Amino acid sequence: MSRPDFRELRNRRRREGSRSNLLLQSEDFTTSWIIVRATATANTAVAPDGTTTADSINDDATGAQTHGIRQLYSFTGDTLTLSASFKASNKTWVAITLPDSAGVSRGVFFDLSNEVVGTIHANFIGAGMEASGNGWYRCWVTSTAPSGSDFTFYGGDSDGDNTFDGQSQEMFLVWGAQLSPDPYLIDYRKTTTAAILG
Repeated sequence: MSRPDFRELRNRRRREGSRSNLLLQSEDFTTSWIIVRATATANTAVAPDGTTTADSINDDATGAQTHGIRQLYSFTGDTLTLSASFKASNKTWVAITLPDSAGVSRGVFFDLSNEVVGTIHANFIGAGMEASGNGWYRCWVTSTAPSGSDFTFYGGDSDGDNTFDGQSQEMFLVWGAQLSPDPYLIDYRKTTTAAILG
């Protein structure tokens, strides 16, 4: 069985004009987001759209743990695509995780220094990254039948490793998070206090 042509699917979706973002506060990671052994500071850097709306995510001093941000969402077995724009700081790897069909967190790793998609755990049917200029990359994953209650963006030391000793430093910059009920990446749409369906 051949894999779907994600580029053609995305272009078709763009032509049809459907753009959903099921997340809240897609550009403000200090509000509806849960901070995991880290801190989030709003509007510290220029985002891919040229505005100073990118946030910095700093780890804390907790050792041998994951550090990052997450948001709660009730997954019900649909196919979904999760994306965000990242820029490397003191950490050059980020991991995007979604729960698999058993509710176990699984991830895809991205090298923000070399534009490389690293380890892709089971339950993902697609992943990629697109350069946005000035060191920014829009990273995305597509998962089939996730089942659980949250997803995460973690900093990482290397491919497949998102557990490290915190050093109280900026890990990465993030902007423009999006979750859509699609089996491919779609155009970004900003949210604040409500999700967008369309």
